[in-house]
Amino acid sequence: MAVTAGLFTQAWVLFAFASTLLLPIFGMIIDSPRTTLIHQLAMEAQSSTISPELCQRIKDPILGSWNIVGTVLAFWILFLMTTKPDVMGALWSLLVALLLSFSATLPLWKKADVAGSFVVAEDVDQKQTRS
Repeated sequence: MAVTAGLFTQAWVLFAFASTLLLPIFGMIIDSPRTTLIHQLAMEAQSSTISPELCQRIKDPILGSWNIVGTVLAFWILFLMTTKPDVMGALWSLLVALLLSFSATLPLWKKADVAGSFVVAEDVDQKQTRS
């Protein structure tokens, strides 16, 4: 319908469409391995206490940052659909949205222990081979 109406010639439609396609893809790349590992660690826990490793994975700044950035970008898509800006307006609003979202994630990074945050993919593979 958008093709027949000629909407793909407008910049806001292209930005919103591309973002709508990319958000779930980045979500699967960033979010899925971490939540899978958290789920596996939670299922392995024998007692009602949270292990230090599970606590560290729950407080992963990458996971929290992606939740904030993804939410802000979803609202940015709604902003594009509402205001229908031109190319420069869409780019400037994207820049503002990213700056706001990244500044909102700074407290997560300041209080986080980021030593083990970047090795999630290997951890998931190791946990699956043990099972």
